[in-house]
Amino acid sequence: TVTPMQTPLPAVLPKFSWDGYVLTFIKDGDLYFQDGNNQPVKLTHVGEKSYYGNISDDSKKIFFSRNDGNNYSINSDGTQEQVVISKEWRSSLKTTRFLGFIPHTHLLLVEALFCESEEWGSPCSVSLFIADADTGDIRKLTDAGLAYQNNHIDKNIAPSPDGTMIAVGTTEGTDIFSVDGELIRENILPYKPFLENSLLPSIFWLPDSSGILIAIPDSKFDS
Repeated sequence: TVTPMQTPLPAVLPKFSWDGYVLTFIKDGDLYFQDGNNQPVKLTHVGEKSYYGNISDDSKKIFFSRNDGNNYSINSDGTQEQVVISKEWRSSLKTTRFLGFIPHTHLLLVEALFCESEEWGSPCSVSLFIADADTGDIRKLTDAGLAYQNNHIDKNIAPSPDGTMIAVGTTEGTDIFSVDGELIRENILPYKPFLENSLLPSIFWLPDSSGILIAIPDSKFDS
C-alpha cells in the first residue's frame, strides 16, 4: 500500500498559454479576436446581445450577427465588414440554421426549412445554400428533401474534410455534391425509416475525404 502524499500548490498558478488557439469574445458590446498569446484585436461594435462564434479554418474570417437581424462577416484584422445574410433574405425562408464554414474555405453552409406550421414534428422541406463570406453572394446548393420540425439532426449534412464536397443524406439516399454544386454521386443507400416521422441518416467522412460512412435508422433502436 502506497500512502498518498499531498503536493502543495504554487503560490501563484501559472498563466494558461493561448499559443495555438484563436478565439472571439464580446466585451462592452465590442467584438474582439485573439490569436494565441497576442493582444486581442477590437473588430467592431456589435452590442451586448449579439451572437458570434464562427471562425474560418485559416482564422482570417469571422461570421457574426447583430441584434438588427443581419448576419455579418469581418476579417480578423478588423477590415472588410459586410452583410453576408440580410434579415430580409432570412425572413423569406422562414427558418434558417447556420452549419458553419466549409473546411479550408470562406464559404458558409446555410440550411433553410420551409415548415407547414410551428408545431413540433410538423413536416418541413429543406434547402441548402452556400454563402460566400468574402463577397456576400448566396447560391442554392440543392433541395434536400423532407425533415420534421425540431426532429432532425445536423449529421445528415456533412462537408468533406478537404472542403471540396458536401454529402447530403435523406430517406431517398445520400447525394454527394461538389462545393460548386455539381452532383458527383446520388441515391446512395436509400432506406425506409423505422418511425413514421422521418429520421435522417448520419454521415461521417473518412479523414482523407476518400469515402463516407453512413448510419441509417431503418430499424428499431434504443436511443
